[in-house]
Amino acid sequence: NGMLLGILLLSIGCLLGGFQKQQQQQQPHLLIMGSAILYALLVTMKHLYIVLAPLYLIVILKHYCYHSIIPPPHTTTTRTTVKTFSLPRFLAVALVTGSTLIGPFMPFHRMGNGQLPQILSRLFPFGRGLVHDYWAGNVWALYVFADKCIGFTGRKLLPHISMLSQGLPDVPPSLAALCLLGGIMPAILCATKYKYNNNNNVVTDDTTTKFPLSLSSTTGVGIMFLHGIVFCSLSSFMLAYHVHEKAIMTAIVPMTLLVTSSPTHATLFWRLCALGHFGLLPLLFRPVELPFKIVAYVLYMAFSSYALDISLTSVDKCGIGILAVVSFFGEVLHPLLFQPWGLLEFLPLMMTSLVCAIGLIGCWIHEGMLMLQQLQL
Repeated sequence: NGMLLGILLLSIGCLLGGFQKQQQQQQPHLLIMGSAILYALLVTMKHLYIVLAPLYLIVILKHYCYHSIIPPPHTTTTRTTVKTFSLPRFLAVALVTGSTLIGPFMPFHRMGNGQLPQILSRLFPFGRGLVHDYWAGNVWALYVFADKCIGFTGRKLLPHISMLSQGLPDVPPSLAALCLLGGIMPAILCATKYKYNNNNNVVTDDTTTKFPLSLSSTTGVGIMFLHGIVFCSLSSFMLAYHVHEKAIMTAIVPMTLLVTSSPTHATLFWRLCALGHFGLLPLLFRPVELPFKIVAYVLYMAFSSYALDISLTSVDKCGIGILAVVSFFGEVLHPLLFQPWGLLEFLPLMMTSLVCAIGLIGCWIHEGMLMLQQLQL
């Protein structure tokens, strides 16, 4: 997973570098092609990243295949530059992307014997259910929790109402896919409607003077693209079928590229790390790992708060308190009071998932608002 996130960062870096060269009237072709190849390679290695494909397509099509040229002197237009579609650029991107996607599957196609259908069935194992055994902190965790509560209430308190005892209806993979498609649409629409001008090289707020580092060398479309990557990754984590808790890293890592652009982005990154990393702590479940994971988590969050000059609000402090209570219950009280008698075995994991789900949904909405603000600049 670390290697794949590194490939994603390389692809993003190449695309941002290509847009920067294009703004400086230099040749961006190698960097744009490199970005497309790296992303296609990334998808072949882990199809989790396919959710970013529409965003890559829109951004490269609109800002690379359509490019600005100086109109001939005899034209009647008053604009200094006009947008025109470049068929060679489009065919080049399609060629390198398509060959990278198809190439790894050719040996299996030549082998025959139903190899390709077998691969597809393993890529999309819908039989595993809507959620993982340890619920990821997303929308479906809240849905499954509501289902459990309604079913328990119906069986224990209102057994004569069969509808309640059955709980909420199951969510099929097709419905989850539709929800995910709707979840990434804001990013697609923002990328489609975004118009570059000379005043939007950097997207900040009024308090950016706290940050000597900035994204001043990144074009406005690059900033929009980064927001789209983070938002689509969060949408995938929130709405995709059978999501693992580790998938939150696909949003946290790209968010680091925006963290120095403004205190608002830094605060969102800090909250995303606090909740996302907290949801990963139960993966280190052995008692000998307890001191390490607690100390590492606390030190990282404290250093991040200091380095980014985070001003914690009352909501942030309340959230930290809730996370501390959940951690203390799961690591101390539950093993002493419940675990010896085999009671409520999954209660700590459920509490962790629900708390992280509520907080991460708030971060998802906040990121969407920041992304939409780019259209106004």
